[in-house]
Amino acid sequence: MFTKTITKSVTLTSTVYTNNTNPNKQGDNMPIPTTPFVKHFTVEPGNMTRYELLYSVYEDSQYGVPHCSFTWLWKGTGGETFVWPKGSPIYSSYVCEKVNINRTDLVAILCSIKKRYPESITELIGFEEYDENGLYRG
Repeated sequence: MFTKTITKSVTLTSTVYTNNTNPNKQGDNMPIPTTPFVKHFTVEPGNMTRYELLYSVYEDSQYGVPHCSFTWLWKGTGGETFVWPKGSPIYSSYVCEKVNINRTDLVAILCSIKKRYPESITELIGFEEYDENGLYRG
């Protein structure tokens, strides 16, 4: 017997089929049904800038590990995206290499996500010269 599961969020819909009665365990590697979380918000951290962001949490379809991502909509409808395992620390050297966002903007975005969704980032490492809002202390 096959079970059909439909999950919905604000803009995403996914359908997952699983075979619950298969004695040979075929189909056990199919994705686990999840409900992705997507939030659109604007951050104004006090450095005379404004960041329009999409933040999402979803389950990796290959390993079943929750991941977080943000997209800075600096082009209006598109922009840079960064993805990391949920609850992991983020190292400045790694994230600066992976995204085409300057360090000042990047730290303000990451600090706002860490403050708004504390379970998504355990620690920001290598950004010690910035305060909890992402503003330079120098």
